[in-house]
Amino acid sequence: MLRWIKKKPIAVQLIILAAGIVMILSLVFVNFYYSVTQTMIQENINYTSQILKNMKEDIIISTSQLEELLRTVGYNKAVTKFVLNEDNSRLYDYMNELDSFYINVNGVQRYIKDIVINGYNGRSYYYMGETLEKSEAIDQQPEYPLNSYQMPFQFMTNGWQRPVFLLSTYVADIWNGNPKKPLCKISFFVDMEFWGINKYAPSFDTGIYMVRTTDNLLLASNREEDELLDRIVRKISDKNEDQVILDVMGQTYVVNIENIPKLDAKLVSITPRSEIVKSMNWIRNNTILFSAFALAAFFVLFAVLIQNIKRPLAQFKEFIQSMKDPQVKSLKRQVVLEGYQEIEEISNEFNHMLNEIDSLTHRLVKTASNLYEAELEKKQAELLSLKGQIDPHFLYNTLEVIMGVSLEEKAPQTAEMIKCLSRIFKYSVKGKERVPLKQELATIESYIHIQQMRFYQMFDVTYDLCSEALERIIPKMILQPLVENAISHGLEGKDGKGHIYIGAEIVRDQLMLVVQDNGAGMEQKTLEGILRIIRREDGPDHANENVGIRNVVHRLQIIYDEECTISVTSKLGQGTRFEIIIP
Repeated sequence: MLRWIKKKPIAVQLIILAAGIVMILSLVFVNFYYSVTQTMIQENINYTSQILKNMKEDIIISTSQLEELLRTVGYNKAVTKFVLNEDNSRLYDYMNELDSFYINVNGVQRYIKDIVINGYNGRSYYYMGETLEKSEAIDQQPEYPLNSYQMPFQFMTNGWQRPVFLLSTYVADIWNGNPKKPLCKISFFVDMEFWGINKYAPSFDTGIYMVRTTDNLLLASNREEDELLDRIVRKISDKNEDQVILDVMGQTYVVNIENIPKLDAKLVSITPRSEIVKSMNWIRNNTILFSAFALAAFFVLFAVLIQNIKRPLAQFKEFIQSMKDPQVKSLKRQVVLEGYQEIEEISNEFNHMLNEIDSLTHRLVKTASNLYEAELEKKQAELLSLKGQIDPHFLYNTLEVIMGVSLEEKAPQTAEMIKCLSRIFKYSVKGKERVPLKQELATIESYIHIQQMRFYQMFDVTYDLCSEALERIIPKMILQPLVENAISHGLEGKDGKGHIYIGAEIVRDQLMLVVQDNGAGMEQKTLEGILRIIRREDGPDHANENVGIRNVVHRLQIIYDEECTISVTSKLGQGTRFEIIIP
């Protein structure tokens, strides 16, 4: 099959390719639509389930807080005084105290509609007034309730009825030292909206309901109580699953359930499956319409694509055939192909090849001439190199003569300084570019000797050198500029004795070199300039600043690239420390 296709013209192959792409995209779309639909259904189920879990946690937390508030009220001293009071003249004051206390409680929890205190000695307190329905509800509670719930029933408040639930607990006489003696039964009448079900904003027409285990509806997020809800509630009454899918009245519903044993109730969410996938149906229809227009545009563009390939290829074939004509004597003829970038590149490369063939002879002649000129330049470079060697040799010999004359004129210090200078100069211009550390240190000692004679021993030097480090190979003239900088900028003009520390040690198989002085230190601006040099951020405007340090840093970075670490720290009036780590 593939061999048959490969033998076909490009246009036929591209048409087969387009048909294959359309088929694959169609299969991908169908699979995508099905996968997204299932994912949306599952995501909605999971989302609604999580909402129910969060609501359940909120209800449990709210319940605990309400119970704690009930205990706080019950064990208030004002309650004990009211129940056990035997002086009826004080009864009004105690009731006013309870009224004030209720106002404070209602300010904390506005859903508490009434507080009732029933003393086991027969004395009772109703903040909103005693009614038959309240008394009957409290009588249905156990004699000694412990956070007992009863819900719901209708409660008349401010002239209209609202559903409320009852929470009761008994209180012991702790204020008179009788913690085991029951004192009274205290009850809260709480608005059912305390549970916050009506605050839920449903999505996909989802309804959230609080249902009693006896299948009675307590609360609904969208206030809808109809035959559908009754049927669904009856169907889930004997189910223990957290999620079920039910077919009711010709429609499929996704139902999530969360039990709340403490309230003898359950949270139920009901979502029509058709509502979940409704948005996907809109996407499907619009995608099909869009795909139809896209396919039409695709085939138009595909036809243009085929022509942009076939036309320049036919022109190129015709040009190649014309090159076979024996009448064509010149290779400077050019082919011009218009089409895709690759085709134009082929055209340009083919024309370039023709130009290369045409100019090959001239290039060969020019190459021979360039080789001859290069040989002459090489000879001239060798002559310049020999001349460059003569000048340092002459200067070195001249220093030797000056040193001899100084000795004859009995100027030993001058002779010694010239001897050290001669040694430094010889070290800098002769020998290899990389030397053992001990050879570098010998040159530094000569330089320090010159400076100590100059400054009459106004500073001393401490060497802290590891024997293994002395044999390490380093670039020549790396430490000398740092020592020179320490003396000329750090110690020159310092009050008191100066000190220079030169250290070398092996740290994790790397050579660490340290040059430190106790001199004047650097101002922040100067230090930042050196740090810019180390970070390669200094521009050409600063090329004449810190020349010695700049040369050391750039040489190390050229030789070792990023593997060499250079750091500098300095404090004004306390000195400067240079640290180099060489791999």
